[in-house]
Amino acid sequence: MVQSVLARRAEAAQVLSRAFQSDPLFVYLMPNAEVRAVVTPAFFGVVAAYAQAYGVLDLAPDGAGAACWLRPGQTSPKVRQMLRLGWPPRRLWRALFLFGARRMRQLMAISDYAEEQHRRAMTGEHWYQWAFGVDPERQRQGVGGRLLQVGLDRADAERKPCYLETNNVLNVSFYQKRGFKVVNHGQAPGHEVTFWAMRREPQVS
Repeated sequence: MVQSVLARRAEAAQVLSRAFQSDPLFVYLMPNAEVRAVVTPAFFGVVAAYAQAYGVLDLAPDGAGAACWLRPGQTSPKVRQMLRLGWPPRRLWRALFLFGARRMRQLMAISDYAEEQHRRAMTGEHWYQWAFGVDPERQRQGVGGRLLQVGLDRADAERKPCYLETNNVLNVSFYQKRGFKVVNHGQAPGHEVTFWAMRREPQVS
C-alpha cells in the first residue's frame, strides 16, 4: 500500500526528532530535554513538508531514517513558501511558544551564517541535503549509508553536486567516506556552535 503524503511527513518528523535529540545545535538552542522533545517533531514536520513540495523526502524502508533534500533551484528555504504549505499548525505554535523569542533570534543568526556559507560554497545548481537522520537504535547498522546513497545516486544521474551542513563532528567522517569534502569549518559568530559545510561533486562512471 502506498503511504500517504501526510503519513510520510509524520514518519519523517518523528524519526528525525529522535535522531536530533543529542545534536549539538539543538542541545545548544534547547538545553531542556523536555522542550526539545516537543519542539523537534514540529520543526521537522515543517522541514519534511517543505522537502515534499520543493525537493524529495526519502525514507528508509522500515522507517528507521529520513532524508530531506531540496532540488536544484530550490535550495534556499523561504518562509513565504512554508506559509503556502499551510504551516504553522497548532502544534507548531505551541512549539514556538516553548522555544521562545531569544532562542529564535539565536536560530536566525546561526541560520544566516549557514546560508552565507552555503552561497559561497555553491554558486551553481546543486542538491541540498537539508536534514538527515537515523533512529538512534538503528545507527551503525548500514541504514544511513543506504539511505544517503539514494539521494547521491539521484544527484549523480543529473550530474549535480550535493551540499550539506552538520554541527556534529561524528558525522564528518561518515560523509567523507561517501565523497563529501569539507569546504568550511568554523563557528557562527557569537555562538558556541561548530559548523562543517560539505560538498560532493557528481560521480559519473
